[in-house]
Amino acid sequence: NYGKISTAEVSSAVTAEGTETYSLGGVVGSNVGTIIGAINTGVTHARYGDLITSDSVGGIAGVNTGYIESVYNDGDITGGNYVGGIVGYNKYPTTEKAPNIVDAVNAGNVIVGAKTEETQPDYKYSGGLVGYNDGGVNNARNTGAIEGRDNVGGLVGYNAEGSTLTNLINGIAAEIVGLDNVGGIAGVNA
Repeated sequence: NYGKISTAEVSSAVTAEGTETYSLGGVVGSNVGTIIGAINTGVTHARYGDLITSDSVGGIAGVNTGYIESVYNDGDITGGNYVGGIVGYNKYPTTEKAPNIVDAVNAGNVIVGAKTEETQPDYKYSGGLVGYNDGGVNNARNTGAIEGRDNVGGLVGYNAEGSTLTNLINGIAAEIVGLDNVGGIAGVNA
C-alpha cells in the first residue's frame, strides 16, 4: 500500500502459499502509505504444510514503513521471524521519529514457531503489537496471548535503539511464553 486505506474491515483468512514467503498481513502485506480505521478479524497463517515459512507477519501489515492509526486485530497470527498482532516489522518512515503506529489494539493470539525439529529454525521477534520495532508506537493495547522462542514481548519482541513506546497496556489475560528474552512489555529494549 502506497496510498491511503481508511475504514476497512477484513474477515477472510490470509495464508502463505510457498515455502519461503515474506510480508504477510491481514489487511496489507507491506504499508508505505497510510492506514486509518482498519479492522482484521481473519486469521493470518504463515504455514506451508507442517512448516512455518513466513517472516514479517502481522494482523494489519507484515511490514510498516508508513503510518497506521485506529486499527484493531482480533485474528490469530502465526509466523517465523518478526511477527506481531498489528505489524511484524515496524520502521520510522522518515528521520522525524514521530510515532507511526497510533491507537492500535490487538486481541488476537500471536504464535511463532519454536525449534521443534531440525528443519525448523529458531525464530525471533514476536510481540502482541509489533515483532520488531524500529519506529514509534503510541496509545496501544494488547490482550492476546503471545507464544514464541527468542525476544518475546507482551507488546514488542524487540524495541530497537532510538525507537519509542508510549502509553501502552498489556492486558492481564495476555499470557506470554518464550525461552530467551521474554518480557511483559518488550523482550528486548535496546
